[in-house]
Amino acid sequence: MQRRYRPRPGHPGGCAGGKGEITWEGVYWIVQDCFSNEAGWADLLQILEAFGLPHSVHSIVPGTDELAPKAAPVGRVLAVGSYALRRVVRANNWTPGVFDLKDFTHADFWRHWDDRLLNAGTETELRSVCDTAEFRECDPFFLRPANDEKPFPGRLFTRAKFEEWSAKIARRAESRLHSVTRVMISAPREIYSEFRTWIIDGRAVTGSSYKLAGVLNTALPVDDEVTGFAEACARIWSPRRAFCLDIAKTPGGLKIVEANTINFAGFYAANVGRIVEAIEGLSES
Repeated sequence: MQRRYRPRPGHPGGCAGGKGEITWEGVYWIVQDCFSNEAGWADLLQILEAFGLPHSVHSIVPGTDELAPKAAPVGRVLAVGSYALRRVVRANNWTPGVFDLKDFTHADFWRHWDDRLLNAGTETELRSVCDTAEFRECDPFFLRPANDEKPFPGRLFTRAKFEEWSAKIARRAESRLHSVTRVMISAPREIYSEFRTWIIDGRAVTGSSYKLAGVLNTALPVDDEVTGFAEACARIWSPRRAFCLDIAKTPGGLKIVEANTINFAGFYAANVGRIVEAIEGLSES
């Protein structure tokens, strides 16, 4: 059933396209309190409050799949926060819960997006990195997790630093990283600037820059070339109805850096109101 929400006076009611009143199909928003220092998360809470959208803010009890305070929402639920929310959503059987990309690997993205990917390297297990051509031929090389579980951030390694790092991992009794963790290794790529786009039902509803020459920068305009490329890639294949697609400007043109689970992606300077409106507008199909 659709519901109508009118923004309260003094709140950013025009953030979702300048409409004074918007029709929503509605979910209950579970928001984790782990990103209180990021402006986008403050915007999210302000917008949910402004439109009277049902929501609550929680922390995760360390080492558990429980929220504090406890939550018992009814109907459709969307969780937003850190990767730790995955197990909370799973424990509570919330739907849609998370538009999760964890079951997709680099091989899946390559199968659909081919050379549109920036890093078209080899997918392997962490213990086998030293056996790859990229390891033998590149120093430094780029290494990142093969899926969206993010046990470590993608970055450049020299061979010496990688061997030191992987030895430390092998000595850890408990870690999200193991010798059989799937990773992707590739040659380094030159990148001018990087942008995040929010793809919902095939449309880039908003975007933000996040790096210029490798340094954090959220002030660059997201031009039609970037959003057009992102939407063209989504038309070729979309892993979920809602996801983030990071795009790089490179000497070889526009390339996909990676796809991210939309529930766990930082907002940078995105128009959060447009994200909320698009998520709320998704049908139940």
